[in-house]
Amino acid sequence: MTSFLSLSLTQVVFGFLLYWIFPGWLVRQDLERPTTPRRSSPGSAGFLLGQAAALVAVCATGGLLGVAISPWIHRYSLLFVSFFCLAVLLLLQARWIFLNQPLDAEAQGIAALSFSEGRNLILQHGLPLFLVFALLVSADSASAARRQLLGIFLGWAGTNSLWGANLGSNIAGVLRKLLAALAILSALVFLLKSWRCFL
Repeated sequence: MTSFLSLSLTQVVFGFLLYWIFPGWLVRQDLERPTTPRRSSPGSAGFLLGQAAALVAVCATGGLLGVAISPWIHRYSLLFVSFFCLAVLLLLQARWIFLNQPLDAEAQGIAALSFSEGRNLILQHGLPLFLVFALLVSADSASAARRQLLGIFLGWAGTNSLWGANLGSNIAGVLRKLLAALAILSALVFLLKSWRCFL
């Protein structure tokens, strides 16, 4: 029982980290831009609802893709491919986080708080999370994916809870480098799992 709870908690924490490693750090940067309206501005509820709806869509479509390819992954013993792709995505993301160079183009900024702006914010940065969640679902069990999904939404809630918190450039830089280090460690874990599945 204890080992099950420990494993479940680990999967939730990993989902939390996944959100921060992929769209979370970019979402937070956009929220902290000087031109972004404050949380107390009109439309903030719709803005958060738009984010939530887009995150559900990203994870749902990623999960459906993972479910679709999972039988092929397991039938042809291609788990090592899923884990290797996860490791590559995490390593690439770690580089972009460390250098503060996102994969996508320069963000357009948030002009006003609305449902569509919240939706677009997540969709703009959500492609890597879509791919990662699809790979996780293809390789892991459905119960593990649900716990990771819970962690992803907790990570999203954490990002928005820090909206408006002035951490300062030094603290933000340290947190960004810590996030890059965690992404590298996660990538190494998946590389090891890939190697074990390949043997």
